[in-house]
Amino acid sequence: DNGYSLPDAAQYRPSDRVCAQADYYYGQQRACIFVDGSSHDFAARQSRDAAERSELEDMGYQVIAIRHNTDIGQQVSKFPSIFGAGAKQR
Repeated sequence: DNGYSLPDAAQYRPSDRVCAQADYYYGQQRACIFVDGSSHDFAARQSRDAAERSELEDMGYQVIAIRHNTDIGQQVSKFPSIFGAGAKQR
């Protein structure tokens, strides 16, 4: 785990009211993690993602998108309360 917190579930659909399936879910934090590959670069998909994720936020979920074209370490480090601090570099 390299000092990171592991998710409680994968491929998790937090609500039947929203047609969105989080790639990972952290239950205690109510955090839905979406790993967005290049298929999420298109305007139509981005619009659908935004609508679904906004609904989840309105329901009290924290929504985090991890983008394929941005350093994963930088993205994860912004949310230590979800992912943990990670292992310290020597």
